[in-house]
Amino acid sequence: MASTIEKFKDKLKKIKVEYLIIFFAVLAVILIFISSFNTNKNSKNSDSVENYVTQLENKLSEKLSQIEGAGKVSVIISVKRGTTTEIATEKKTTNENGEIVSEEYPVLVSGKPIILSEIYPEICGVIIIAKGAENIKVKVALMCAAQTFLDLESEKIEILTMR
Repeated sequence: MASTIEKFKDKLKKIKVEYLIIFFAVLAVILIFISSFNTNKNSKNSDSVENYVTQLENKLSEKLSQIEGAGKVSVIISVKRGTTTEIATEKKTTNENGEIVSEEYPVLVSGKPIILSEIYPEICGVIIIAKGAENIKVKVALMCAAQTFLDLESEKIEILTMR
């Protein structure tokens, strides 16, 4: 009888180890899937950030050059990091041998994750180079316009005279 109990305990231990192995194998596959998704997203993310910054620079340059006395204007914008994307996830909780196991999966529609929100990169500094920046009135107008357009403090904006 005692050996039967020992055999049962051994089988029980093996089953738990097998479940753990299966659990970690599934977890590894999920992590590989998510990391490959993040790698693709990061390369697309850097392109989209670059496009976003370029569009802002062009738009701001164009509008600032319309300020009376500003003349030709060039703008450089620097950002802290790329866009942040939040995807929808669902949490599945299962009870395996008395142990509660929770796993989180991305919600997919047609093989693509559902995007809940996208946060654009934070602007950390701006350089404005303008022909008419030697005139203090023009310089103040450029500063105010850039502050309003980008919602930045004046300490993060530098205005220089173009040669």
